[in-house]
Amino acid sequence: MENIFSITLWEILLFFVSGLIVLLNLATRPRFFWPILIFLNVGTSGLMIKGYCFIEEYFTICILLGIFLAISKGTIKLKKIEKISFFRLVFYLMIFYFLAQTLRGLLILRDWKILRWVEYYASIAILLCVISRIDFPQIESQKTSKIVSVSGFIYLVGYLIHGCYFEFKLGRFGRWAMQGISWSGSSYALFPLIAILPAIIILLKNSSRKVRFFGWSLAGLIAILAHFYESRASWILMIILFIAALPFLGMKKIVPLLIILLSVFTFFFFSNNIGNILEKVNIRIKALSESAQFLITKERDIDRDLQLKIGFEAVNQNIGTLLFGYGVHSNHTVLVPIKKRFYSQYLPDTKVGDIVRTTTFTALLVDTGLIGILFLTANFLLLIFNIMTQRGLFKFILITDAILIFFWFFITNIQDIMLLYLMIMPGGLITKFFPDIGLNA
Repeated sequence: MENIFSITLWEILLFFVSGLIVLLNLATRPRFFWPILIFLNVGTSGLMIKGYCFIEEYFTICILLGIFLAISKGTIKLKKIEKISFFRLVFYLMIFYFLAQTLRGLLILRDWKILRWVEYYASIAILLCVISRIDFPQIESQKTSKIVSVSGFIYLVGYLIHGCYFEFKLGRFGRWAMQGISWSGSSYALFPLIAILPAIIILLKNSSRKVRFFGWSLAGLIAILAHFYESRASWILMIILFIAALPFLGMKKIVPLLIILLSVFTFFFFSNNIGNILEKVNIRIKALSESAQFLITKERDIDRDLQLKIGFEAVNQNIGTLLFGYGVHSNHTVLVPIKKRFYSQYLPDTKVGDIVRTTTFTALLVDTGLIGILFLTANFLLLIFNIMTQRGLFKFILITDAILIFFWFFITNIQDIMLLYLMIMPGGLITKFFPDIGLNA
């Protein structure tokens, strides 16, 4: 198995050359900044190299280097420093706080791997600075949606083929074997849906039948993936966003979409045995309902519930750890004794290793404390407020999307997804679906 995932010299060379092409392209044609940034961040979010998700980070750095070359050549010029908005100020403070916590973790743990986090948060801060200081050509919401959709389609098809390859090669559960090695787990890998689904909704509003058909096809592909990888989060995300889109699209545009989703659902769940349909539907709806109620009822996934308890147990040691945590990357070691104690009581058959990999926002809580959680929450609230000030029904879809992004932290640890911060930063991707938002953010 290890040989399958080893990196060859040719793969390293391909990786380097791809980044160089991106860099040179932006250095000579900086007007393509937004299309390339969006395309690569949506299309590489879940890809891994020997268990590490840093492909999107690498391409983002190449994009930034290309822009810096364009600035040095005089191809583009920086705007004068304007009065910084409160939204942008809070985002900067959040990222600099996280950056300070990475340096703290580096000093405490003396683990060179933490340097990756220093580069990561520094890149996000620089990215916002570039977006704020350079007048890149603005792209309309329809164009943004097409870029996101095409990139998402390529990404999702690749994810499906990758899973099918391992399923047929390794037999039952083979699709899970590659998770955490060459592709991340499904709840992480399908995070780009938070950008792809709003894009689909915009495509369904398009006057072109071909564009609408592509939107329907992409929705069908997502439904297939949600079944194949048993991703209840994906079904819940689709259901919530399409309900929120009903006033924007109207029943006429929603009906074909519902037919496609129901067809996929029926084919996979009832094709082998059409008997006991009502019983099967009831079981599936109950499973989705339990997942949706995860945060508001006691009917929780016990593992995720324990993760939350373990996290609060860790930070409640004293006022310092409660407010500031232990530093980035510390959760992997700090949580080990606490997790062993909790799991021995509630999940005695589950083995806990010497390194903990959390599945919820517990990692952020332990690493950065309540201050980090408050910064993140404040950023989301300001993003939602910024959207609410706009006109039109589409703002309710974007508000729903922003709330769903926030709750994704309770599904899995998404700290190192560059697309997350690209979506929620002032003037970021979520605002590109509604061009009037964030231009002065």
